[in-house]
Amino acid sequence: MKNRSFRLKGPKIFHSLLLYLHDERAHYFTYNLGVEKAVSQIGLAFHAYVPKSCILNLPKNWTKFFKTSRLNALQRFLDFKRVFGGKEEGRFIFLEAYNFWDLSLFLLANFCFAKKRDVTLLMCRTGFPTQALKRFLFSLPLKTLLLKMGKRFVFLTDNESAVHEVQTLFKRPCYVMPVIPLAPIERSCKPTLCPISCYWPGIPQPRKGLKEIEKLLTIEDLHAQNFSLSVAEDAPLLLPQNNLSIRRVKAALSRRAFLKELCDAEIVFLPYDPLLHKKASSGIFVEAIVAGCIPLVKEGSWLALELRKYDLAELIVSWDHPHFFTYLLTLYEDRKMLTKLAAMRAAYRKFHSIDSYSEKLREIILQF
Repeated sequence: MKNRSFRLKGPKIFHSLLLYLHDERAHYFTYNLGVEKAVSQIGLAFHAYVPKSCILNLPKNWTKFFKTSRLNALQRFLDFKRVFGGKEEGRFIFLEAYNFWDLSLFLLANFCFAKKRDVTLLMCRTGFPTQALKRFLFSLPLKTLLLKMGKRFVFLTDNESAVHEVQTLFKRPCYVMPVIPLAPIERSCKPTLCPISCYWPGIPQPRKGLKEIEKLLTIEDLHAQNFSLSVAEDAPLLLPQNNLSIRRVKAALSRRAFLKELCDAEIVFLPYDPLLHKKASSGIFVEAIVAGCIPLVKEGSWLALELRKYDLAELIVSWDHPHFFTYLLTLYEDRKMLTKLAAMRAAYRKFHSIDSYSEKLREIILQF
């Protein structure tokens, strides 16, 4: 990235709080490695705080810090107090994953112990509760803290649907960030293989489409024999009733092993629950696009909205269709679709990058 010469007038330190990091599953580790690179391009010192239970070998500026499980509220509050009670004159403090209770404790500690020059960056990924009482309880501590911090409390999001919600509820700007700050993912050119490789990545949960994958194993479509499907070894799947080939991979893949699986796949299955993912982005979806895979998704999800932006509605599929694999084979050979997907990939490689994330952060940081 071509760095512009500028002088930082505000805080020089960037703290990221990773409350739930344990291993390389989920997005926390990869995401914050990218954030660290983006932050360093701006000239800020990066430091990450992670749970003491984390089993990863961490970079030198990552500290095993949080002592508690999610159930011990007092200890969690004391941990947050220690974060805000450091000796630095002012810091950017970034929280990008949280539940209701952890957010409440974070906001309380922020209100009580944050220094005058501290700036809080809060990532809003999934929107806010729609039920009136829950919405009130969720927004009250945020509104209280906003009165104290003013513009030093900054809302971030990685999906455009949350922007209007934040602006309506809090009367504050909300900045759209890349879903995940990625280095380029390159896949080697290889001849078309049969069976065609498919991949259902991530933790095999109902919200990630477990029922849809189970259904695929029962569809009596002769073209199922043209495909193989890689799934996590702990996925509770029965033997296929058709000729679909199933391949098991390790449940907790390293980053390097995950990227190999992704780049070896031609098609990625992402039948995420639309009710839970209507406003929730997906890092794996972005990575699949950037890696040049064909993603298949469900109608009503954020993933489907993204595909429609690039006129790729044909990748929003019916997962219980009796001729699913026949359609998939036709789709795989559709040159027009592949051309549109290549355009989407080019746009994603540009926006969901470390350089783009750094530039977005720079625009925010220069305000302080």
